[in-house]
Amino acid sequence: MKPPEILKYIKQFGWVFSVLIWFQGSVSSGQNLAGYIYDTDYPTFAAACTAAGSGTLVVTRVWKSLSNSNYGCNLTFPGTGMLQAGNGQTVTLSGTITAGAIQIFDISGGGAILATGAELLYIQWFGVRGDNSTENSTAVQGAVTAAMASAKPLYWPAGIYLGCASTVTNRGPLTIYGAGMRETTYRRHPSCQHDNPATMITVKDAASIEIRDMGFDMVTGGAERFSGAIFAASGSGSFLAERTYWANASAVGIQCQPCQNATVTNSTFYRNWWFGLSFASGGTTTDPIYGYNFNIHGNIFIDTPIGAGLSFFLSNISITGNVFDRSNLSLVQMPHAYATIEGNTFNGVADQGCIVSKQCGGANSYNAIFLEGVSDWTIGSNLISNFNGQQGAMICLATTLQIPEPGGTILKLPCSRASINGLTIVDSNSGYSILIAGSRDDTYGTDISIKNTHVAGGVNQCPIAGGVVGLDMSNNTCNSAANGGYTLNDIHHGSFRGNLCRNCNTAEQGGTRPGLIITGKSTRDLDIIDNLFENDEGNSLSYGIQDSSGVSGQNSQIHYSNNRCGAGCAGGVYSPAPVGPESIPGR
Repeated sequence: MKPPEILKYIKQFGWVFSVLIWFQGSVSSGQNLAGYIYDTDYPTFAAACTAAGSGTLVVTRVWKSLSNSNYGCNLTFPGTGMLQAGNGQTVTLSGTITAGAIQIFDISGGGAILATGAELLYIQWFGVRGDNSTENSTAVQGAVTAAMASAKPLYWPAGIYLGCASTVTNRGPLTIYGAGMRETTYRRHPSCQHDNPATMITVKDAASIEIRDMGFDMVTGGAERFSGAIFAASGSGSFLAERTYWANASAVGIQCQPCQNATVTNSTFYRNWWFGLSFASGGTTTDPIYGYNFNIHGNIFIDTPIGAGLSFFLSNISITGNVFDRSNLSLVQMPHAYATIEGNTFNGVADQGCIVSKQCGGANSYNAIFLEGVSDWTIGSNLISNFNGQQGAMICLATTLQIPEPGGTILKLPCSRASINGLTIVDSNSGYSILIAGSRDDTYGTDISIKNTHVAGGVNQCPIAGGVVGLDMSNNTCNSAANGGYTLNDIHHGSFRGNLCRNCNTAEQGGTRPGLIITGKSTRDLDIIDNLFENDEGNSLSYGIQDSSGVSGQNSQIHYSNNRCGAGCAGGVYSPAPVGPESIPGR
């Protein structure tokens, strides 16, 4: 994105700008241009600036050791002049600035220059070079600090910029723009490939952070270094990354903690060692900082064990339209998450090839969607395929969180208040297709709905739900599962209605797998109605339904009606036979 385009783009967001002249050529004292004053005839920069008045001062020489002052003249830099701040001095330029991608400021002596009158700042103005050679950490730190203090965007023209580690602490806003996610790259310098820690840019206390049209590449990988491309401790501010590229981070591409009001859109995460992006709360479990409003949309995650990870006391989450290719999604220990996961594609490979080929690290991406201690969430029409890890395609686990204080308590976080509707899982030979483990330490999950899901093509097992009060599992299909059908365990007040199990015992188990198995001695008030079980490929089903709960004869706690066996249902519909006036057995 070129500078004029940036200005047009920023204006759409309500920025107000004065007129900016983009200087293309050069001027000299021999040219008689009305309104221009040249600095060569003045003893001090202050005198030259004062003489310019409402005109423009052309800076053709190097002014050194400028002191604390606010200079209000308009400035033009033809390429031969520069301003240097004195040690410990802050030079403020409140007039307009016209210059190309050249160095015009020198802050190497320990001073600072604020360009509050410029519409945007070039990264080159502070001595940063995009030549794929120079180590720019110090200059980048100065440029970012100046941009935040000036409250102006910082533009990085196309090029490859090399750096190691820069840390900026400033309450101002940080806005970074490049020429494109593959055209402007900030890359790890060879001299610091193995530094620990070595996060490339750390920003603390920013009022807000915006990064657009840039790429970040750490050119390394390794679990021995917990570092990343960007660490943002944005406090109460917001975080935005749009059209960005994050590659080869030794731990994390984007890490934001504490974080809220965070948006990441239309970006690519490639072969990051652990996380593509990681958003988390701050504080401690005794005094957590809650984060709200997270939007992850239209991104691509490739060969990254946890593509997107959100952890601890975050809420109001939207994850839509992303592609997770040999990567997964993880929401961990988040009571009342209010999360929507819709329209995403998850694609794995056997053994998660990213791990096997050692191109990235961290835990294996066992699950396409991993939820732990999450309530108030919705999973819509996502596609999951080729997940062949040791666990499964989608999991929601109850968990506990220890509060480490004298006499501290344990926060029980069940898997609760969820809707799964329209999910498709294919060719995922993992431990299960969907696992809902709602309860933990006698605290049950509540109100789980699994509807209109389609599980097919070599999956290991049909959906499993346990430890739930208020389950609605209806109108789902499970086709060609290797090792058995659906499982319900310790369900209170539930309905299993209109589901299909076809060819869900194909792995030569000697006819030992039923289409539905019911377990759990605390199962109560469960309706099993209008379901079909059949197996016309591979081994037959032992039964349509195997009731191992031991409670079906106790006041008819499990109610059966109009369940059917098709071909290959060897033992009949029920084992044992149902008990109770509402039970209607039959083939």
